[in-house]
Amino acid sequence: MTDAAIEAVLRRDRLIVAAALALMIALAWAYVWWLATDMDMGGMDMSGFRMIPAGRGWMMPTAAPWTAMEFGFVFAMWAVMMIGMMTPSATPMVLVYARLGRQAARHGKSLPASAYFAAGYLVTWVGFALAATVAQWAMERSALLTPTMEGASDIFSGVVLIAAGIYQVLTALLFVGGVMNVLWIAAIAMLVLAEKVIPAGRAISRTAGAALVAAGVWLLAQAL
Repeated sequence: MTDAAIEAVLRRDRLIVAAALALMIALAWAYVWWLATDMDMGGMDMSGFRMIPAGRGWMMPTAAPWTAMEFGFVFAMWAVMMIGMMTPSATPMVLVYARLGRQAARHGKSLPASAYFAAGYLVTWVGFALAATVAQWAMERSALLTPTMEGASDIFSGVVLIAAGIYQVLTALLFVGGVMNVLWIAAIAMLVLAEKVIPAGRAISRTAGAALVAAGVWLLAQAL
């Protein structure tokens, strides 16, 4: 195979990687939007019940323990949501890896497929999704979340905001604004993307962290 043919094949491989990532992002956001639409009760009084993110309008009494099925639906929600939020910010690195693979192949060397590199991100996000599911279960059992999965008090929300600002765990903000609040999900995704791809990303991260801490302190001051 000539050098030109090899270059064409490898360039096509990079396009395939980009297309696969774009499709994964689109499917993840479509799923999140579907769940959010299903869980929008339009101001209906949800006292005594909690929503199950199954896309079927299912509810359970607040006092009822979680079932394995509910845990699975919540875990799936978090896993897909993490993929939708984080894949855009990881895409540049995956494409860089694909380019390195192309350059290595040109010199007769080989790197593991880009899919393996991307899988490392996916495993991390799925692991976080599992931790978030357990955290949501614990918060609901402790009455720290409302039936619509929002922070139930200013004290709780203030503590979460401060922790998120200090430790830069931005996805924790969903426990304040609502786990299925699409606007919050989109805002977090855009902030993470800006931190990764904009040259002033570190400054953006620090500014956002300081703003979150300030907002958390303000909420605590209002509540105490």
